[in-house]
This record gives sequence, structure tokens and C-alpha cells, in this order.
Amino acid sequence: MPSPAASTTRPVDGVASGRRRTPIPGATLNTYLPSTDDLGHALTVAVTAQATAAVATAASPATLAVVTAGAAASRPAATTPPSVAGVTEAGQTLTASVGTWSGAPTAFAYQWQRCRSAGADCAAILGATASTYQLSAGDIGSFVAAVVTATGKGGSASATAVVPTAVTAAPVPAAVPSPSVVSQGVAGAVSATDGAATLVWQPGAIPLGSTVTLTHTGQTVTFGVQPALPKLAWPVELTYSSPTTDVIGYSTDGKVWLPATLLKTDALPVGASVGTFVDAAGLPHVLLGITARIRLFTPGKWGDPQLVAASPPQPRLVGSLHAKRLRSGVVILTARVLVPSQVLLTLNVPGRTSNRRRQLLKPGGVPVRIALHIPRGVAGTLRVAARDPWGRTAQLLARFRGP
Repeated sequence: MPSPAASTTRPVDGVASGRRRTPIPGATLNTYLPSTDDLGHALTVAVTAQATAAVATAASPATLAVVTAGAAASRPAATTPPSVAGVTEAGQTLTASVGTWSGAPTAFAYQWQRCRSAGADCAAILGATASTYQLSAGDIGSFVAAVVTATGKGGSASATAVVPTAVTAAPVPAAVPSPSVVSQGVAGAVSATDGAATLVWQPGAIPLGSTVTLTHTGQTVTFGVQPALPKLAWPVELTYSSPTTDVIGYSTDGKVWLPATLLKTDALPVGASVGTFVDAAGLPHVLLGITARIRLFTPGKWGDPQLVAASPPQPRLVGSLHAKRLRSGVVILTARVLVPSQVLLTLNVPGRTSNRRRQLLKPGGVPVRIALHIPRGVAGTLRVAARDPWGRTAQLLARFRGP
């Protein structure tokens, strides 16, 4: 096979990317001595190998820009700014181009940013350091920018490519009956088999390949993902098919129910797990940052999660417990107890009175008045036990002596 042939080229724009090359006349050996014509230009060498029936050519990476012997290397500077190509829609991939640079950079680094407006109030996107970036649900409504950093012998410099349009949501397909599998780069929608509710997610919200389920039983809709995950990357949206005035609660264990955060907009605040809002047609929407059960409760009735404390319903005494003996010898106990939750109260003086039960549909202060027979100077205990709709209990014990 004949020996490979060499050809040295000089990029006409003088940049290390070497995209626009022009051959150097006579530079066809495997060695080349730069001349004054090469000052400020990077150099590449193309090697052509020829076999009996095939010819192949490979070009080397560009060198640093040629400088006068002994001259210091200059810091890179963007002569043509970086740019970003692609469709600004969730699930689509954007690609950053470095532009052109002086100073003969030898390496480029990338950092994608999410901005409130085009090129303003930007924050780095964690882990987004490649030349490409796939837009996700978290980018919807934001603007994206790519910071390109060029590094050469003379140091490093950065330039930013700003995307002028905000990221839009991916088109939502028609819902399919539960279950459904998450596909790459597209939105998804799944409905309960009876059509009572539909769940929609944007690209990146649920891991690729996960199975999404939505079931409806009685007053409860259950949203699940397999393999299981404790938290979603971005919220998904559940929409009921019929209007309702019921209170929406959620649970992760089917035992304790919490009220969904009431939202003024269609965005779930940072720190909230589940939020709800009603659209113009009166249909309730639930934004979920977790997998959970969603249930409807009648407002003000037993089990309304807006009236149930997040923790066990610990009663406490407001002021003092008073014991007063009447002329008849009967002792009257009076007190005021504060209960932080909707509860079933049980009051008694063990060994002295029977149980008295009272259902409280609202948290707040409760007057206590109990009549009992107890000798003078004998100790007794007022017991106030509270049980909330989820079966959690707490009690207050207040001691006294017969007056």
C-alpha cells in the first residue's frame, strides 16, 4: 500500500474549531514549519491513506493559534457568540454550538441555566453540563440559556447563548385506561377505568419506563407508579370529570388524611406535596408531587381533613380546674379544655363517674362540667381522652382534691 500523504491546512477564521480551512500551498510533508502568514491562525493536518480500491482521509484537531516565538498566549474571546438550536418544548432536546473564538481555546465546557425571562434572573440547572439538554416539565414557562466556557493557554472566558422564547408544555395525548407506561420525551395521560378522573404528566416528571396506574373506588382515587418512588421529579395533574364542592384530602398510607393545599394558580408551591384548584368549568384539579390516594370529604362532617389536626389530638387545659362542693355534698368540677382537632371526647373521673362522650366537629375550646361524690381531701383525676377520625388518640389528666 502506498505511504499516506499529508496536507497541512490553515483555518481561515483563525479559530481553534478549525471549521473553515484552506490548504497551505506546498505543505504536504509530515512536518511543517509555521511562517509569519500563520500568525493568529490555528493549524490542522489531514492525512490521506489510499489502498487498492479505497481512499480515506482523517484530519487532526486544530492546534493553538500560531504566535510569535516567545509571545504570551492570549485569553480566549468569542468573536461569534455561542448559539442554541432546537424547539423550546418540554421533551425536546436543545443543542449548544460554541460559536467562534480567538485565543486558540483547546476545550469547551457547558452549563445550562433556567431563567425567569430571556437572559435574566438565571440559575444553573443541576447536572446540565453537556452540549445538549433535554427540556423537562420543570422548564415549562421558563427561559433557557447555555453558558459556554472556552479554555486555552491564555486562560478561560465565558459567553452565553440566550434562548429568546419560553419553554412550552408538550402536547398531551388522548388518555388511555390505566395502566400506562412512560415513554421518552413525550407527555402522557391515563384515566381510571370508569372515567372518573384523568392523570396527565409532562416529560421528565416520571422516570422513563415506569408504569402509571390510576384507580377509582368509592370516594377514593389512587395514583401509583411502579417501580415505586417517594417523590416525583415534577408535579403531575389529576382532573376529576365532574364538578364537586367536596373537600379534597390525600393520604400516603390510607389511614391518615391531610387536606390538599388550596391553590390560587395552577402551580404547586415549593414544599407542598399536593395542591388543588378549580377551573372555570368547576372541575377540580389536583397537582401531585408524590404518589398518593385522593379522597373526597363532605365539608364540615366527620372526617373533613381541614378540621383534623396533622398530629395526634392532644387536649390541654385552659386555665385551672375548679372543684366546688355544694350544700348537698355534690362536688362540681368545671374546666375549659382546648382541642386542636375534630375529635370524639371521653370525659370521666376514674372510679367516681361513668364515661361521657361528645363528638366535636370543629377544633376549639370545650367547657367541662362534671358532678360527682368525693370525700373532702380525697384526691381525684379528671381524664379527658380524645380520638380523631383516623383513630389517633391522646389524653389529658388533671388532678384535684375534694373540697
